[in-house]
Amino acid sequence: MARTESVPTCTVTTDSQPGATVFLLTGVVTAATAADVRLELRSAIGPPAVLLDLSAVQFIDSIGFGSLVWVLRKIHEHEGLVTITGADARRGVAAALSGAGLDQVVHLAGTNAEGLAWLLSARDPVSPG
Repeated sequence: MARTESVPTCTVTTDSQPGATVFLLTGVVTAATAADVRLELRSAIGPPAVLLDLSAVQFIDSIGFGSLVWVLRKIHEHEGLVTITGADARRGVAAALSGAGLDQVVHLAGTNAEGLAWLLSARDPVSPG
């Protein structure tokens, strides 16, 4: 009996929220999917406020992480704000972002609601009366 191997995939779903664009990544972000993920996330470079939801990502390898870093740096170069959700310790994403120096330009939030609230407050800070 022939054994079939599944091809790893990652899908990117985009959702417009008040004040931000949400990108939900689902699947695996690996060498096999990194080019597609990068292509899908290119549209994140324009909006002023972006939330990357990694809660449905099962695995990220170093090549996949590199594609995310590229997108995050490009967003920052275009003066965009980014918050990431779903970057729990189990996947090591938060530690890797810190190691890459991106913890200074990316906000980590526990939930999408917290991330969206941070984006709104960071874009429209309350000025003293």
